[in-house]
Amino acid sequence: MWLLRSPVVAAILALAVRALAATWRVRRLDAHLLDGSLARGPVVLALLHGDLLVLAALHRGRGIVPLTSLSADGELLDRVLGRLGYTTVRGSSRRGAVRAGLAAMRALGSGSPAVAVDGPRGPLGTVHRGVLALAATSARPLVFALVTASPALRLRSWDRFRIPLPFARVQIAYGLEDGVMAGRDAERRAAEALGARMRALAGIPEPATGLRPDPHPDGRGA
Repeated sequence: MWLLRSPVVAAILALAVRALAATWRVRRLDAHLLDGSLARGPVVLALLHGDLLVLAALHRGRGIVPLTSLSADGELLDRVLGRLGYTTVRGSSRRGAVRAGLAAMRALGSGSPAVAVDGPRGPLGTVHRGVLALAATSARPLVFALVTASPALRLRSWDRFRIPLPFARVQIAYGLEDGVMAGRDAERRAAEALGARMRALAGIPEPATGLRPDPHPDGRGA
């Protein structure tokens, strides 16, 4: 467990991410959706948990503020992201949701919060309502990013965490959800629609039972 808190481990991992990403052949689809939105101000950036490595490696220096969980794994991720130059917000839909939501709202004053919509524990590709609540409350556009890569390692974790190999072809596809309406029912419907759209683009099968119950009735978990 102490390894997860070691600054040396975080520094080595950050260096490895930088070196690996430098070899990738990257293609961005509909990048204007992100670039144009950022040119007008902060956005809410939505991503899948398994795409964290790629998106963190390739979006440095753009004012992105990732949301990381309060778990031991989240602490290591937080340290690595710090080494990559990111300012982060701690919290998740399971722990620290209110604190994280407030911090993410404050981040929108100068940066763009990035939320793993199916984090911290899935199900894979299921969008939790908190990210829509953040976009609706802030009246900021929600931009999502989806990754494909070949060749790449896919871990056997719930999120099928993706690690593109050296010189892999990496593709990032962007999409835009603007004008998200506030309110629990509207946010839930928007989450369901966004989840279906992201799963279809990512090639993730539809869940057999749909969305699981929202663990936070106020809808502010992320």
